[in-house]
Amino acid sequence: MSTKTSIKRIAAVAAVALTLGGFSAVSANASTDFESFTYASAPTTGTISTAHRAIVSVNGFCSYSGQYENLIATYTALPAASRLAAQPTLGDLTSAEKTAYQSSTTNYSPTNSAFAFSGDYQNVGYNWNGSTKSASAYSAYLVCNASGRYAQQLAVSFTPDVAGTYTIMIQDPAASYTQSTYSVTVAATPAVTAANSTSFLNAGETTTATADATVAATKVVANTVQKATIVVTSKNSVPTDLTSTTALSATISGPGTLGIDTAANVGTIVPAGRAVTGTAGQNAIGVFSDGTSGVATITISAGTTVLSTETVTFFGDVAKIVTTVATPVIVVGSNTAAVTAIATDSNGFVVANASLTAIPGTVATVASNATATTDATGKASFTIVGSAVGTTTIKVATGTDATATGYVANTADGSLRVGVATVATYTISTDKASYLPGELATVSILMKDSTGLAAADSAAVAGAFTSTYALVTNTFANGGTPTAGTGNGTYSFTVNMPINAGDVKLTFTPTTTTLTATSVTVSVGGDAASTAAQAAVDAANEATDAANAATDAANNAMDSADAAQQAALDAGDKADAALA
Repeated sequence: MSTKTSIKRIAAVAAVALTLGGFSAVSANASTDFESFTYASAPTTGTISTAHRAIVSVNGFCSYSGQYENLIATYTALPAASRLAAQPTLGDLTSAEKTAYQSSTTNYSPTNSAFAFSGDYQNVGYNWNGSTKSASAYSAYLVCNASGRYAQQLAVSFTPDVAGTYTIMIQDPAASYTQSTYSVTVAATPAVTAANSTSFLNAGETTTATADATVAATKVVANTVQKATIVVTSKNSVPTDLTSTTALSATISGPGTLGIDTAANVGTIVPAGRAVTGTAGQNAIGVFSDGTSGVATITISAGTTVLSTETVTFFGDVAKIVTTVATPVIVVGSNTAAVTAIATDSNGFVVANASLTAIPGTVATVASNATATTDATGKASFTIVGSAVGTTTIKVATGTDATATGYVANTADGSLRVGVATVATYTISTDKASYLPGELATVSILMKDSTGLAAADSAAVAGAFTSTYALVTNTFANGGTPTAGTGNGTYSFTVNMPINAGDVKLTFTPTTTTLTATSVTVSVGGDAASTAAQAAVDAANEATDAANAATDAANNAMDSADAAQQAALDAGDKADAALA
């Protein structure tokens, strides 16, 4: 774990006291007094490739000035797969650790003459109290200034390299029974997952993309410059960035070859084949052309886990151009994106970065050629400059000379007209003459120029739209300013008719005084004659219903008379029977 993380854990973990027995003198300067170790902080778990840190307190008694204690840290057990060569490191505390663990109650202050020790542990090459001791990175000396008790702290650290249990012993080598151990369990690092890893496709040799770019590149072979670069960040489920310890492999289907290296060395990647495997930390895959056009699919894996797939399109020379007149009626002057074209190669793949020319058929209408370059989707947009009112064809080609080698023109010429943007007249119309209450209606405004032709697509006439009855909806889609924009000078929008029946007059009133208001009248719910006819039909239906009711009553009366007659006959029969 990092020093920063260790400090946070230190503050929260209770002290674990491991008091050990005393030890006897082994040299003239070695202490002969009681010594014990206490772990102020000894986290029991760790993480592979992350520094682990514990704080140890040493307590004892100095018999005289110049007396010293020697401490060492060693592994007593390591995981079988571990390749750690160096022993754990003993060192001084950080400022934060000193604040947390050295106080007047736990550390005998060097400024207090009643106590002996006047500082921290020394390490290799450290001159302490005028005396340089021979020590290694995993040992430390405590030197006494005077006789008396002492209590000092030092940090023990190491970096686990594999999963398993690491056991560390702190001891005075002069008194082997004066020792203490603690163990750290390191779990296996979760494997890289596709869900948390990222893979970004860059155009060329860049590595800064934060989302996949669309890459279309020429099939022309260039082994020193890749057509695309894929940068992969390998993460596990935690998620922890494992890029520096992950070895990637990549394969390519379709045209192209691959190379692999670190993102820092992106400029030196070279093609190595159609399947490549890198070493730990190599996370940049270069994609190169092999002279074939088509779509290449690159599959990137960490071991058996597929992290991502990316696609790069390799295209050949322009073989086909499809032209679209985006603005059928332009104006004198500049008209942005009035004509567009899509360029493809012989296999139908779009061609990026191709230089195309839009050539007018009538130079008096459109004065000059327009040039544009296709984007990654093979599309080029041309700004056409109209010079005079009229109609012309537009041809898009790979050059201006039809006799040149490799010259390719569009499959069918486009046609456009240079018109006038000033509206001279206009009319308002609807898609039907009559509507049901609340029915959706389409209202159109046709704008014409002074020649009687449809006004240019950029023509507009601002105004207000009103109705004799309140409409369910009564707004223009563009805020009350109709624009031609369709090549036929017509602007259309929809409204819902009023809910009450009758004639509805729709009026458009331009804001300019050079144009007058115009209107159209429609019927909602049917006209008056139809209404009267419907009323007559309704009356006739009611009369029929009344006649049917009278017939039913007469039929009922006849049934009653028949019943009475039958009763009388029955009574006569009974009388005759009585006489007999």
